[in-house]
Amino acid sequence: MLDYRLLPAATLLRVFASVPTKAVVAKPICDSHYADAILQLSPDARVIWLYRNATDVADSITRKWPGHMRQVIHRLHARDLEWVGWRGERLADDLWGVLDSVWRPDLTDLEAAATFWCLRNQWFFRLRLDQHPRVRLVRYEDLVQEPAKELARIFAWVRVPHAPESAAELTSDYVGKASQLEITPDIARHCTATQLQLDQHLRTNPIATC
Repeated sequence: MLDYRLLPAATLLRVFASVPTKAVVAKPICDSHYADAILQLSPDARVIWLYRNATDVADSITRKWPGHMRQVIHRLHARDLEWVGWRGERLADDLWGVLDSVWRPDLTDLEAAATFWCLRNQWFFRLRLDQHPRVRLVRYEDLVQEPAKELARIFAWVRVPHAPESAAELTSDYVGKASQLEITPDIARHCTATQLQLDQHLRTNPIATC
């Protein structure tokens, strides 16, 4: 990783070839919109798309980085691609349209964070990851509320021996911290639609245990 970004493909392949481990795990949050390219690195590559409900995500982000997401959305709307960096890469025309349709000069922190949550999670469908056999969704709430069960399924799916101790530090303390978001109906509608899409796909495509 370099500045929270994945290294170039050729470098990654050299790293993979040099490590004597059964699996290499990366958390490429800033490169999730390149998940399709990551899958092409190896026929054994697998992607787990972890998602959390927009309410808790927006509340957490605005508490930790007040004002940041509002600045990001304003810069995206202004097409300041140099400033936004990875946040504006490969953004599909229809998602630019969603952004422009909900943008206002007085957009609140929560509204900006919820908008960004919607844009990022729509990549799961824009990249057709929902149709890829080596991609699975995991819901954050399921993971932290039933860590032993969910991690056993994840380890089995990625074909790595299960390590029960990996669940020790997972906690559900932050689930449902925010009961609702004070956001405009149009932003709420986009978030709800994306959440429903993700939940529906998860119900019909769970991680198999074998």
